Amino acid sequence: MRTWVYFLIACTLLGASCRQRVSPVSWDSQSGKFAWGRGEVTLPVGFIYRGDPSDTLEGHFTSPDGKLVIRHDIGGYTGAYAAREGAF
Repeated sequence: MRTWVYFLIACTLLGASCRQRVSPVSWDSQSGKFAWGRGEVTLPVGFIYRGDPSDTLEGHFTSPDGKLVIRHDIGGYTGAYAAREGAF
């Protein structure tokens, strides 16, 4: 009986830790502003954004001429270990 209790507790903890933690994003092609949870970047106007299917927030920006592609993969712990404060 005790083994089953420990097993169920372990399954509960693993299930909670494996769920997707991706924050919502916004993309404004007019200003080039891409924002998510606790961060944002501004790209030159004219870039096109396309999200890629994944368990994390993946996508890419493409320049108007198609020569430059910027890919990103923003995980569930974005901002947990990086912040602007004290970065310099």
